[in-house]
Amino acid sequence: MKSGFALLAVLSLGLVGACGNKDGASTTGANGTASAAAKKKGKTPSPANKKADAGKAKKGGDNKDAKPAADSKKAGDKTINAAEKKKADAAETGDKDPCADLPDGTAECHESTILFCKDKAMWQADCNAIAKDAGAESGACFEAEKETDCMLCGNAEGVGNVCCDSAMSICCTDAGDCFQPDTSKEE
Repeated sequence: MKSGFALLAVLSLGLVGACGNKDGASTTGANGTASAAAKKKGKTPSPANKKADAGKAKKGGDNKDAKPAADSKKAGDKTINAAEKKKADAAETGDKDPCADLPDGTAECHESTILFCKDKAMWQADCNAIAKDAGAESGACFEAEKETDCMLCGNAEGVGNVCCDSAMSICCTDAGDCFQPDTSKEE
């Protein structure tokens, strides 16, 4: 059974409107589609309207100097295939690229940047830049129990900053308290 805590595929960008679009309008992602939630809501879900708790996550990661390693969690396919990624340079990888022996998707957060493996090389993507380019207020990298990925962030009424995955299945506060939003209550 797949964990209920799926910080996946934030970069499908279809959710942007539902996770803090700057002007409140629904937007489409790079793939030209917008989620039904984005079309309907146009605002960030609040933990006050949640279906269930979804565990804890660490915004920015546990170790600011971490590079992908054998015990790292994986990022979603859409993250590792994002157009905004760039190959990490030698200053970031060190003498030996840590991804030479790791599977694609192995990832670590380094503040708002996600470092991940693809094709036996280390790549990086700025979660904040990706989110802003998509129309969200901001973006953040979160490390959870089973996944590490970028999330799109916005201001939730009465709560402050909340970041959500693109499927609107998981949202997390800056403190790392995650929840499954009940979007039927977000009117």
